[in-house]
Amino acid sequence: MAIQNISVRPMYVYLGEDVAQVQTITCVADVAASLQNKYFLFHDAAGAKHYAWFNVATLGVDPAPAGGWTGHEVAIASGATASAVATALTAVLTAVTGFDATASGYVVTLTHTAIGYAQPAIDSTAAPTTFSFKVTTLGQTKTSAGCLKGDIELAGFAQQTVEITCHASGTTVKDERITGYDKPELSIVLQETDKASLQNIMVMYGMPVFTPVGADKEAVFGYGPANVGGSNPKVKITMHPVDKDASDKSADWNFWTAQMGLDTFNFSGENLSEIPATFTIFPDETKPKGIQFFMIGDAAKAGY
Repeated sequence: MAIQNISVRPMYVYLGEDVAQVQTITCVADVAASLQNKYFLFHDAAGAKHYAWFNVATLGVDPAPAGGWTGHEVAIASGATASAVATALTAVLTAVTGFDATASGYVVTLTHTAIGYAQPAIDSTAAPTTFSFKVTTLGQTKTSAGCLKGDIELAGFAQQTVEITCHASGTTVKDERITGYDKPELSIVLQETDKASLQNIMVMYGMPVFTPVGADKEAVFGYGPANVGGSNPKVKITMHPVDKDASDKSADWNFWTAQMGLDTFNFSGENLSEIPATFTIFPDETKPKGIQFFMIGDAAKAGY
């Protein structure tokens, strides 16, 4: 019996990891100057506001949306194919500080050069391009979940099995074979509900931040049907024992791909505000099978 192996072990919880945002822009062809003066909006990770507008056959006029946006002219020929539009757009976006861009056919991949979340590129409402925009890698910064209430619960380790029986043994179960694994779930109760913390939570829940066009407009966020037909972002979660130095990651719990689930927010004049959150853990198939849901130990020293 080793009493020293019995412990009370509180954890620090960290949400996300340091990664730059990547998004795709699917272009359309110009038809008889249909893209003339059309534009879309995009931001860098520091929040600087940009727009890209199309000047068809040198006859365009900068739409100059109000509110301190920096414009970037994309010159194209009338009747340019979608691939030609993408090529011209890529050249312009690559020249903007804070971005790298590549084109494959009519799809532009826009990669931020700085880590962290950036407002996703969106079409303008005043003069839309009708391009399609999709975040493929959510920009993140590893952030403490802050002061949590109560226990951290990790559940959902059941395995699905099929029983093996033999005719000669009747209904006696001889063995079983594993057919699948439940998705583990990590449940925490967040207590830090200031605006910045709420924004971080809602971004991880798949709700983008956006800044309306116009003078004196500021960034906003909320809740809406933003991901119908898709899925919410997946983020890494790290749990670090409080009794370990920050540099000692030997007992860290690393959950590679966690998807946040929210249900309730409470507001009270008598009780502390809190946000229960449940993270569904999905397997990361880039890792060895035995650690695809999570790994205990130093991820960097393990090569992950």
